Amino acid sequence: MTKKTTYIILDEVQLVQDFVEVLLSLLHTPFVDVYVSGSNSKFLSKDVVTEFRGRGDEIRVLPLSFSEFYSAVGGDKADA
Repeated sequence: MTKKTTYIILDEVQLVQDFVEVLLSLLHTPFVDVYVSGSNSKFLSKDVVTEFRGRGDEIRVLPLSFSEFYSAVGGDKADA
């Protein structure tokens, strides 16, 4: 049996009812690597951060400035 890793990517996980329990259940699933994003204060609450302390890494991502965005898309500035 091949032990391949399954990658689960959950975006805006705070919209899932009982998402803490869902994530905790995935922590105990063999060969599963979970990536989670969220953008509201509930997701970043002290309770959630405490719940997952030591079980993952936090990567903070800032939005692009307009000049960064425009350098990637180009074209007409009004359309960008």
